[in-house]
Parts: sequence; structure tokens; C-alpha cells
Amino acid sequence: MHSADAFEYDLAIIGGGLVGSLLTLALRQYRPDIVFAVVESGPHFGGEFLEAGVAAELPPALRELIDPLVVKAWPGCFVNYPGRSQHFADEILLLDPRQIHLEIVDHPGAPHCHAGSRVQAVAGKRIVHARGELAARLIVDANDTRIQSDLEIERVTRYRDFRLHHDLDLPVLADMSETAGDWAFLQLFPVDAERIVVEHFRHRAASNVRPETLATRVVIAPDAAASAANGEAPDLAAAHFLSLLQVAAELAAGFVELELRDEAELRAFFARQMREGRDRARRMFEFARHCRTAENGR
Repeated sequence: MHSADAFEYDLAIIGGGLVGSLLTLALRQYRPDIVFAVVESGPHFGGEFLEAGVAAELPPALRELIDPLVVKAWPGCFVNYPGRSQHFADEILLLDPRQIHLEIVDHPGAPHCHAGSRVQAVAGKRIVHARGELAARLIVDANDTRIQSDLEIERVTRYRDFRLHHDLDLPVLADMSETAGDWAFLQLFPVDAERIVVEHFRHRAASNVRPETLATRVVIAPDAAASAANGEAPDLAAAHFLSLLQVAAELAAGFVELELRDEAELRAFFARQMREGRDRARRMFEFARHCRTAENGR
């Protein structure tokens, strides 16, 4: 696609976190016709956090790119409801941003990947960053924080190092206990015998919307709702709990299928992906709230 004109690149990606890094790896693998650059303000690519997701929910075309990034895998997981727990046999993968960074920089295209270079201005088709400037036909904002905000998800991650050995062998994909809040849940990933990654996810929009108003916009599976109300383990798959890894992988898989010729195509693609992601996130948080409401009503 690249031609000798005023544009140095066909595409420029602003943000080299998880989303931007998976876009980079997918473009390298499946779109060698696209000449592109990546600008990341942080000192390394891949984001700040260990990222986990349900293996079966990742696009098959991305698995060969994601597998080298996996630092730990579990053969199952738990979902905790108030007063009970359910086991799922879904494989859970954990990615390390340090491994992602190595995959990005250990490549002939690394000179076009600028880490530690904050974007100072975007003027038309030109990007001014801390180490210089570049011109691109298309510019994509792949900032992880913005993506999560568009999904209406608020995320707090904490690394907790335990002095005593814990007995958690499998991840807890969703802990919908009272302590997590009405529109929230916790995730726990046992990295090793003395370290657990604890994630707290909240629905950003719920704090500004009355529950009865939000409930009219969100529809959860009737069977799952009825099971939760009756105190039974609901007919729910682990895949119903959305992860940033899943969102990033789906974005990357769909992105490389685009013609990548004009901004309208990109805007329509990201708008559709974010709309679908918000719908899934709302259903996820609504289910968590419904489980706690049903428990309190018994």
C-alpha cells in the first residue's frame, strides 16, 4: 500500500500498551504491505500489568502470536458467588508485559517502534513526539486507558506478596462477594506460591446512573438470572467475564482484515468494537450485581 508521497508511513499507532502491541504484532505477521510506526510514552511496550484471559475466547488467528507471550497457564478457574463457588475447565492464560516488550523490540521493524517518547502534538497527519516527528496517512489512538474508558470499565490492579504460602491453585475469574461492590467484582491470579495478582473491576457508568435506569439498558441471560435467584450455579461460561486481553486480541484480529485506506473505515471499526465491548461489559457487571441482590433477598 505504501507509495512515494508526502507520508512517511501508511499508519501510525499512538500507544504501545497491550492493545497497541498486539496491533503491532498482528500487522507484522499478517499485513507486511503496511508500513507503520508505534509511539509509546512509557519506557517499554506491552503495558504495565500482567494480563489474563480465557484461552478459548481469543481469536484463533492471534493464538500463534499470543502463545510466545504466555508466562503461565492454568487448566481451569473458579467463579465465586455469594456463599458458593463454581469450577470451570476453561484454560486461563497469563501474559507478561516484559515478554511482550521483547517480542516488539527483537525484530527488524524495531527502529520504527518508539518507546519512552511521549506524543506532544498531533497536527493533521503529523505526530510530534519527544524524539522527533513523523507523518502517516492514518493515525490510530490505541491507548489502553482510553480503551478501558470507552468500555466503561474502571480497573485497579494490585500486586500482593504473601509471606505465608497461599492455597489457591487456580485463578478466581470473578469473585462477586459483598466486598467488591454492587457493580464490581474481583479477580485473583496465583502467579506463584507466594504471589497473587488481585484485580478490582468496576463499572464506570454505574456510579452516575440509578440501578433501575441501568437495568433497563442491560439484559442478562434469563436462565442465569433465574439460577442465581434460586441459589443454583447459573448456566454461565467463564468466557462471559470480559478481559482487556480478549478485547485487544479481537481488535487486532479485526484490524488486520481492514483495507486500511481511509479514516472513515477505522472510525466505523473502532466504534463497532467498542459498542459491542460496552454491551458485554454491562451484562457482566449486571450479572455480578444480580447475584448479590439475589443473595441478599434470601
